[in-house]
Amino acid sequence: MNKTMIALFMSVAVLLGGCTKNTSASTKSPAPSPSALSAASPIPEATTQAESDTAKIQTVTDPDSITVLVNKHFALPGDYKPIDMVFPDVPFLFKEKIEKRELRQEAAHALEGLFSAANKDGVKLAGVSAYRSFATQKVLFAHYAEQSGTANATTYSAAPGTSEHETGLAIDISGSDGKCAAQDCFSDTNRT
Repeated sequence: MNKTMIALFMSVAVLLGGCTKNTSASTKSPAPSPSALSAASPIPEATTQAESDTAKIQTVTDPDSITVLVNKHFALPGDYKPIDMVFPDVPFLFKEKIEKRELRQEAAHALEGLFSAANKDGVKLAGVSAYRSFATQKVLFAHYAEQSGTANATTYSAAPGTSEHETGLAIDISGSDGKCAAQDCFSDTNRT
């Protein structure tokens, strides 16, 4: 395994540290029933399974933790805004300094290390999409739900409040040519 792949795995562990610790509310409190949730709930209610998933959602109690777990079962508070956001010093597929270029400082630093190690190995990377606000995730998810139906959209997109991108700790990356951006074909490219 070359240095770039080792750096990639190490940086992903930092960027996605939420996979290691659950900072959600205690599981002793009862989860709200689907009928107790408002129509503005971040989790869509498309099918019986979706209703079952909605009943299991918990709000994380420490959203600023580097190891916060956010997914369809553990949501951020509706008004959450990440702390210590910066623009990482790495190339992106676009030039504008906009929201989706931002990361929390610790994640940005890890990403810069990853890109530096990759560059030393001749692998040219680019950022695709980092931070997304609740509002942005809501628009994105609604677009996917309109395209392929809510039940199908939940298989490849996160409902607002449940995306790791909303933590400021996650980023999608690509080769600098932009091919296979946010697609699983990236592993089959020569990444140069």
